[in-house]
Amino acid sequence: MFTRLCLALFALFTLGCLSGGKGPAAGDTAFLGISDGEVICDVAASAFDDLFYANIFTYGDVTEVEVIAYPTSGGTRTFELDERGAGTWYGEAWGDDLSMDCDDIGRVQFEVVASGPDGSVSVIYQ
Repeated sequence: MFTRLCLALFALFTLGCLSGGKGPAAGDTAFLGISDGEVICDVAASAFDDLFYANIFTYGDVTEVEVIAYPTSGGTRTFELDERGAGTWYGEAWGDDLSMDCDDIGRVQFEVVASGPDGSVSVIYQ
């Protein structure tokens, strides 16, 4: 009986079948992560402002991705990314909105946070 139920739900809870019936529905942590990404500053985006943008690639049940900038001047600046499909996320923010410009990028630490219903994971880019 358990095997049939597990096979019927295999597409929905793959980890559940492989771990003896435990999975996201049973409270286990789901598998999600950040496989690759970049945060770039484009000084030529506008004559008046610099543009920061991020391309992030995720896997698993990710529902939200945000970039947090930690400039050496203190504080944090955050912008959210939109999913473009198949685990590809893109977002941008103007330097004036972040109180930064491209000259700051070498002195800024970026944290990319991917979140889903079962938790979150982050990666630091310097």
